[in-house]
Amino acid sequence: MAKVSPSALPAGPFSIDLDRMRVTRGNATIALSGQPLQILVALVKAGGRVVTREELMLLLWPEASRIDTGRRLNTAVRALREALGDGADTPVFVETVRGRGYRWIDNNAPLKVRTWPAARPFAAAVLAMAASVLIGSTQFAATPASAVDRERLVDIAALANDQPDVAIVALDRLLQANPSYEAAQVLRAELALKAWRDQPSQARLQAARAAVRDAHSAFRQNAELAVIEAELAWAGGWDWRGAERMYRRALAASPSHVGARAGLSWLLLNAGREEEAFAEIVPLLTRAELEPSQRAQLGWFLLRLQRNDLAARMCAGDSRHLNMLSCRHTAMARLGDEEGARAAAAVLMQQLDASPRDLAAVRTAEARIGYSRFLVWCTEHFPVDDTQHFQRAQIAAAAGRLDEAMAQLDSAFAARDPALVKLRTTYEFAMLRHLPRFARMLHEIGPA
Repeated sequence: MAKVSPSALPAGPFSIDLDRMRVTRGNATIALSGQPLQILVALVKAGGRVVTREELMLLLWPEASRIDTGRRLNTAVRALREALGDGADTPVFVETVRGRGYRWIDNNAPLKVRTWPAARPFAAAVLAMAASVLIGSTQFAATPASAVDRERLVDIAALANDQPDVAIVALDRLLQANPSYEAAQVLRAELALKAWRDQPSQARLQAARAAVRDAHSAFRQNAELAVIEAELAWAGGWDWRGAERMYRRALAASPSHVGARAGLSWLLLNAGREEEAFAEIVPLLTRAELEPSQRAQLGWFLLRLQRNDLAARMCAGDSRHLNMLSCRHTAMARLGDEEGARAAAAVLMQQLDASPRDLAAVRTAEARIGYSRFLVWCTEHFPVDDTQHFQRAQIAAAAGRLDEAMAQLDSAFAARDPALVKLRTTYEFAMLRHLPRFARMLHEIGPA
């Protein structure tokens, strides 16, 4: 019997050489390295236990601070599944445990695994044609990506939060060399959408539409692209009915798709269909484990639903995540808990490096006055890009600066700010509803 190397970690039909950090299946080497390989090792070593997303993010980015590690983890898991030939909807090796993390499925099920070097030309051509039929592509089908390309994709994803424009340029170069790399096409569309969200303008909206159109023409059955297309139809084109159909089609194809369910829930809420919206969001609200960014988004959803009690519970705790703190102080204020609102506001100011003088002005005053001072402080110091006109309008309105708020909304309307679809449910704009300009905006944005 052959002696098994102590550095060899068995993983179903695969073997992981921990010294060389190389994965093989039989005599074939799997195109896998970097963070996707680290995730594989962590899952296999867990022996069937669920490895939470938080554990994986701490493993991969132990020094991370104020960065979107959730997006990076999604990209790395996607690259791992691609290397193994696995799928999220019908997993054979990597199972997603909703609301918690991932589990390694230890079995020896037969599976065609993408390897490096590539398959023989004739076999590759046959597989490409078959895949083209399956995904309905008119141009090309997804082809195996090398370990180098996967590593490049993960590196590019790491830039997405802080340097999206740099990441887009790098992705364009990667796609020039491998235009049929589906994961890269999806990330390219996601980044174009993010660029529009972060700095709304008509030009960025058109660029996002073009990126999705290019990717979707090749990969029509991709759920991620379908959700992005729905958001562009809704928030970019104010096509409420069309976007609802897109979200529902995505959910019919993939009932557990978080993005599709969240998007549909937000659309229904802002269309005034509160009961339907709440019914759709319940599966997300009841997940066992949620990242702070997810809890914050759900908290804001509940605030717009006017369920301030649930929002306060969703955003409770000691998290220093900026959006969580914003949700927390808002929920406390709407519940009439002035002390709680002021306390959360002070922590938020600390996170934003407020001056000792400004902090003292909030902390030492009567709770109601201190919180009012905080709202005024936000108009000058809250980190919002100059192009984020809708959010600036919201901050100004909360501080009672209604003329400034309306002027910012005019700019948001001109730039086609994606947040405008939330105009009807924004609590801070209650004092603007009597203005003809505001009423015209509501009518134009819809829903019709």
